[in-house]
Amino acid sequence: MRRLIWIIFITTLFLTLQAVAAQEAELPWCHQPSGVNFEQQSYSYKYTVALGKGPDGIRAVYQPYNQRIILMKAATREVVQVIEEGIEPINNFDVISYSPDCRYLAGVLGNTHAEHTTVVWDLITNPARRVDASDQWIARSWYFSWSPDSVYAVVSTWNEIFLWQLASNQRIRLSPDVHSDCYPNALGCGGDTVPYRHVSWDVANQLVSLSLLHETVTYRLADGQPVTVTSNGTPLPPAVQQTVIERLASPLGCFVRVRTDGNDIVLADRNTQEARLVIPDQPYKNVFIFKGWSSNCRYFAAAVGSDRKHTDTVVWDVMTQQRIATFNNAQGYTHELSWSPFGSYALIETRHGAYLWDVVTDQRTLLTDQVNSDGQSFNRWQRWDAQNMILIVQTVGEGIFHIYRLPNGELLAQVEQIEQVCPQFSSIC
Repeated sequence: MRRLIWIIFITTLFLTLQAVAAQEAELPWCHQPSGVNFEQQSYSYKYTVALGKGPDGIRAVYQPYNQRIILMKAATREVVQVIEEGIEPINNFDVISYSPDCRYLAGVLGNTHAEHTTVVWDLITNPARRVDASDQWIARSWYFSWSPDSVYAVVSTWNEIFLWQLASNQRIRLSPDVHSDCYPNALGCGGDTVPYRHVSWDVANQLVSLSLLHETVTYRLADGQPVTVTSNGTPLPPAVQQTVIERLASPLGCFVRVRTDGNDIVLADRNTQEARLVIPDQPYKNVFIFKGWSSNCRYFAAAVGSDRKHTDTVVWDVMTQQRIATFNNAQGYTHELSWSPFGSYALIETRHGAYLWDVVTDQRTLLTDQVNSDGQSFNRWQRWDAQNMILIVQTVGEGIFHIYRLPNGELLAQVEQIEQVCPQFSSIC
């Protein structure tokens, strides 16, 4: 019995030491610790990133004749390491980047500009081991950011930005705010929105900051939870911070397309048009007009009805996949609806006047009963002020600015020039 215990102890110790040695082993070809010099070169559909300049520079190369990817010295063509063998014939191999310690390599395999697979290899073994692969990752180095200690990466896909713990291969979604048509091609990158502008790592404090399109969000590395939301280094008002945090937690984000299919509402991928979520509902007979997403990307509205002159405005909750509010009976024109940039408010115009509408509580506050012949109460100019929790709108025809308090819709002032209220509401001037 004692001998068996010793055998188990020695075996466990050996495996542990072996694992530690593998983790701490330096790759013999890696230019440690920070002398990695990336040099982008391309030739004949094959893209390489050189590690170091001169004859000792090492490149990752795809060899089509024996269907493998290798690391080799640039001058002598000496094979340093086999990355992967048995790769089906491809037209291009694109190196995205290496982790700072050279342990991980991210690259792209593809046969056309539109069809590609992004792969991450762990180079600690020979041949290397695939950590993960996906055809949804955006194959661009500026959408793939390594932490300085090579433990984490921030990666963008078509449908999310995630924090990736490399050793455990665990991913935590940081944001659904992403849409890009970016594919590897000779002309560069297409797409109408970038996922993020910059990533800042603070490994010492276990934080990472993401500069998104309109704000910078700092997350904890341990669990990916947002800690602060700022703009140009200044904390945003609490209502806006809360809305941003809700948007980051929204199921799909605001860049999915909303359409109908029979008795279902379909939320579809903007790139592939494939359904990402189906909400069983029969919202209309003939008309379905999408009216936009709430600022937290959880709610969307649509005008539905038998014809365009007789519709209801309906709001759905994507999280619960149910209707949560309905504004009935738009006649002559569909309800004009504008979502607030924070909270769950909407400004909706009806033939009876304009209302402040909290779609979550379904509370409706009549702001004015003045309506012109076109069914409008306010001009398109409007200002939602999260600092003072006010709404400012301008009446049609008269041009008078009305200032209302949120969330109860109390009328605070009516002025002809917005500068008249600057001393009271300095943030709007």
